[in-house]
Amino acid sequence: MKIADTLRKIVLLLLFLVFLHNIFLMYLHVFDNEKYPVILGYGNYSAVKKDDSLGYSSGDWIGTLKQNSYAVGDVVLYENVRREIVLGQIDHFDQDSIYLMTNREMVVIFATSIRGKCCFSIPFVGPLVLWAESPLGTVVILVLSVIFWEAPALWEYIRRQKKANVKRY
Repeated sequence: MKIADTLRKIVLLLLFLVFLHNIFLMYLHVFDNEKYPVILGYGNYSAVKKDDSLGYSSGDWIGTLKQNSYAVGDVVLYENVRREIVLGQIDHFDQDSIYLMTNREMVVIFATSIRGKCCFSIPFVGPLVLWAESPLGTVVILVLSVIFWEAPALWEYIRRQKKANVKRY
């Protein structure tokens, strides 16, 4: 019983942290007009297109870190003119411009368009993270938290009701 209680508390803590993270992201999105918020220099994105040349596939969850400078060969995420986040590898620099290879084509961007350098990637987790950060995902996480919080009392109530029904007959 102690293991189940400890596990329940860990799951509750994780759900609570995800819920707080989602509320903070919503705050940044609404009040700071940030489409892709970054917290303490770290951002997370989900790859929606497969890019074999960079080693990422559709559905990967990609973590980035904003840096002051980047080097040739770094895989970075940048924001294009349509405000979409795109993966690219730095090919070379030219005064104010950065040349990136994305899906076997060269793209020229400014350094301010870079969202961060790719630090890690977790395969197949991207859609789950996107769903968890959505409003529906946040509500489901809140409901699951309440269920996990109330589960011991609910099980105790059901157990007492079963004992009471057995004694009546």
